[in-house]
Amino acid sequence: MNIHSTQYFTYNSVTYHNTNTLLQENGDVDGLKTGYVRAAGYHLVATAKRGDKRLMSVVLGAKNPKIRTSQTKKLLDFGFRMVGA
Repeated sequence: MNIHSTQYFTYNSVTYHNTNTLLQENGDVDGLKTGYVRAAGYHLVATAKRGDKRLMSVVLGAKNPKIRTSQTKKLLDFGFRMVGA
């Protein structure tokens, strides 16, 4: 099992969902890590694969999770266009 791409898990009868919503929204995205720090905002390091091309994007300091997700989508789409995937 790939822990970084797990969409949910159950522990002590409580189900937890992955906060990386791109795992459900975008079939290319297969992980990696979300975060939040009050002083710095919302963060997302995402990995994605299209064909034989794999990319990683890093978004730091977003004001909310929606912005974090939309900026990650934009970065990955741009990156895949640049590498010709």
